[in-house]
Amino acid sequence: MIFIKMMRSLAVALVFCILAGAAAFADHDGIDSLQKKLQLTPEQMLRVTPIVKKYYEGKQASLKVFETQIDSVLNPEQRTKFNQIRAERPRRGGLQWFTEKLGLTTDQIAQIKEAAKGNIEQMRAARQEFLVEMKGVLTADQLAKLQEMIRAHRKSRAEGH
Repeated sequence: MIFIKMMRSLAVALVFCILAGAAAFADHDGIDSLQKKLQLTPEQMLRVTPIVKKYYEGKQASLKVFETQIDSVLNPEQRTKFNQIRAERPRRGGLQWFTEKLGLTTDQIAQIKEAAKGNIEQMRAARQEFLVEMKGVLTADQLAKLQEMIRAHRKSRAEGH
């Protein structure tokens, strides 16, 4: 029972992040941000850059697939509203909020949740692969700092910031 509630919460959180225009834990200048925050050496930068690029590209591709899945669930009026809401309220709202604003049916909600489950697994696998690759480059202190940055980012996203 707890597992089911946790999976629902994760699905809703993922839907929230994606519907609201999720971004990576660092800005678009993520490499520069990581370099400063982790105090990467030039040698580390050469190794970290392709890892981060691969992670971002994979994440963006996964988000694009999920957005396409959501688009296929919405009718044209809902799609127009959805795009307006995303433009006006980035990083706000959740599945319940979007359900009310878009008038989603029970069937649409179920389809979005199902798509979210698959996306959650993809994102989790990508994050694990990213951390494994980064572990081969970073010092123990840098890796701990990176993991803390990721946790702080996820917490901030969950709180709607």
